[in-house]
Amino acid sequence: MAAKRLVRVLCADPLSEKRDWEAALSENATEDGTTLLVRYGNESDTTLRGPLFSTLSVPSHLLQRLNIELLITTLNIGAGAIRESAEDVRDAILVPSLQTPISSTGRTGFVTYPVHRALVYGEGVEACVAYGQLAPLLEQAAPQEGEEGMIKTALSLPGQTANELSRESGAANVRFAIVDESLASKAIGTLRASSSNSSSFSHLWQASGVSDIVDWLTASSKGNTPLESISRSGQPHLKPAIHDLITSLLSSISASISAEQTRRTSQLVNSAIPETTRHDLQQSITNWSAAAHSDLRVSLDAAFASPTWRRTSWWRLLWRVDDVGMAASDVLIRHFLFDAERGMIYLTGHLSALGFLKGRGGSTELNPITTQSTYGNHPSTSSVAQGSASATGFDPISLSETLGHSELKARITASSGIDVSSPRPWLLGIQYARARLLYTFVPSLQARAQTLLLQCLSTTAVTSALAGWTYVALTGVGVYEAGAVAALGLVWSLRRLQRKWEDARSVFEGDVREEGRMVLRDLESGLREIVETGERHELAEEDVKAWEAARRSVEGVRAELEKLKQGVT
Repeated sequence: MAAKRLVRVLCADPLSEKRDWEAALSENATEDGTTLLVRYGNESDTTLRGPLFSTLSVPSHLLQRLNIELLITTLNIGAGAIRESAEDVRDAILVPSLQTPISSTGRTGFVTYPVHRALVYGEGVEACVAYGQLAPLLEQAAPQEGEEGMIKTALSLPGQTANELSRESGAANVRFAIVDESLASKAIGTLRASSSNSSSFSHLWQASGVSDIVDWLTASSKGNTPLESISRSGQPHLKPAIHDLITSLLSSISASISAEQTRRTSQLVNSAIPETTRHDLQQSITNWSAAAHSDLRVSLDAAFASPTWRRTSWWRLLWRVDDVGMAASDVLIRHFLFDAERGMIYLTGHLSALGFLKGRGGSTELNPITTQSTYGNHPSTSSVAQGSASATGFDPISLSETLGHSELKARITASSGIDVSSPRPWLLGIQYARARLLYTFVPSLQARAQTLLLQCLSTTAVTSALAGWTYVALTGVGVYEAGAVAALGLVWSLRRLQRKWEDARSVFEGDVREEGRMVLRDLESGLREIVETGERHELAEEDVKAWEAARRSVEGVRAELEKLKQGVT
């Protein structure tokens, strides 16, 4: 393995004889691809073989001085590295995976082994071709803060000196080096042959380019010695390799946080309803609202001009007072917003098909505005509608109270066969409004008609009795005078009946129209709110808080790292 030979020349002592440990790293060693950890120690120490890697102790001054260990392993990147991402390449280099057996069946697993810095070394023309594919990704693999010097590449080409190639390619930098291991090995052999060959050793050693690797290792290990580890202020220095590793981890964490937030945001945006669709739906709601208001006006005008409603004229109350409730119910059942309700059901179905009504299964959830409105107390209710309670003698109740009144719901279900509290897949505002008018205002109107008729008959009877008493009790009062008193009472009571009843009918008509306008306005507002806010899928508040807390933690670690780097506590 070429990397073992490079490690041999890095760790060898040219002033001493060749040691036995060099044979383990020489070109004649078995190249079985086994991961090897080289560390400082006595040569007599036994080589350890573990499930992940073998350990070789080397009495190298370089390892002792820099206080480092060297892990020799293969680069686990596929043949199509050009298709790999920059993050995958960086992780494969800085966090190599070591193979280990996990069962007696021959299966193997992988254990990650993070390192502080990595040297990617290749030998020969094939290595240069592979590096040509890997170079663009290597340029992107360490763009983050602290990773500029963590990955270095070295190539060895036979027959070329490092200085020549560096001058030709301009590649002499902190991340790339040209190395000729054979020249370095020849330089060591020359000096070992005779100490007088020091000049030749120096020339060959510099030409080999191995000194660039040594300088890179030295720069990454400053602060390892006792004298270098203490700053002028008496505080410990942080090793550059450790500082770069921590900085790289912090940068990677920050990038991961931003990437996750971007991914979640993009996912939510892609799953949301397009704005063009929302605009089309808003236009459909506008068209429906215009048609519904027109239907309300035309239908009620026709209903209140129909023969059925004319049967409730004041002069017909004397023999048709019991038909008032039936006539008012017929007006509401046949003419109150039926075309608008059908259009609203179609529009709601369109919204449901697009997913706007997900999670709105109940009737109350589909009518957040209408079910909470109290008729007669609504801010936009007209003065005519507000006078309905006094005019009809009945205090209107809200829809929420209507739905909560079990006896009233039972009456509605028994009469119409419709359970107004059961869930429906559409908005039920019109149905609620019709039910409220039928079972609150219609009985009130019926009671008002009977009350006024009773008052009229009572007044007529009292004035007639007064006329008879006047005729009998008072001398000189004739039949004509007594009849005038009775006629006056009759005319006054009938006039009062006409005026009061016509006012009650007008108030009822105004209440029905106002109720229709209110329910259409509330439905339009509710539909627009659903279209505007529905299916927006905003980020969860707890996720945003978690990301912000993670960023604050990263910034706090950066600040402490900077203080430690400068020797400040």
